[in-house]
Amino acid sequence: MLYFFLKNPFVSPRISVTNFDKLTKAHLAALAVANKDGSLSGIIADTQRLYDAFSRHLGEKSSSASLKKGQTETVESLVEAVKKYVAEQEPNVQYQFRKEPGKYAQFYPNGITEYRRAGKDELLTLFRRFTSTCLPHADKLGPEAVREAESLLDQLQNARNGQMHKKQTVKDLSGMAAAAQQELGIRLYRTLGLLISLHADQPEAINRFFDFSFLPRQAVKRAEEKAGVTA
Repeated sequence: MLYFFLKNPFVSPRISVTNFDKLTKAHLAALAVANKDGSLSGIIADTQRLYDAFSRHLGEKSSSASLKKGQTETVESLVEAVKKYVAEQEPNVQYQFRKEPGKYAQFYPNGITEYRRAGKDELLTLFRRFTSTCLPHADKLGPEAVREAESLLDQLQNARNGQMHKKQTVKDLSGMAAAAQQELGIRLYRTLGLLISLHADQPEAINRFFDFSFLPRQAVKRAEEKAGVTA
């Protein structure tokens, strides 16, 4: 039973990043207003430092997520371009090797459907095979067609590598932002404890420092009961 009252409401996994940000900004503003004698300067400086780190990681994550989205759109566009190219080349390959079915099979060992159904990474593997098969037959397929295959392969490989790199970057930044939010949440909890001790005879005064409405409903109830504040 006691644990319910001791749980930190500021590190609830259900609090949104937006509400956590708003709660912290309002808290810092309230601390500044109440800091006429300078007694809260240390708390303000520490909270501001942690908030700045949280805000920075959040911004970096948002920026990387936007870049990742753009990279994903590029990959999807190139996947469609490669599938279209392979489909358009099929009649030409079939005609050029009409008397050599074994060579045709090197391009389409499982038919055109194999390319159509392939996901990103599988298509990349298949198209590497297709392109390498094209190279010795540039005289029949046409040098322009072969150059297009090489260009599409390079573009798809680079875009896919970039996409995976951005995906990892966003994952790393998400972890850093979550860690920064956790640390800031602990700082807020420590401040709440201090304010409870300072205003034990007047717990409603704590409402000046925390807008509990930004917390999830259950966390609000816990925070207010911990502080002795009536909702």
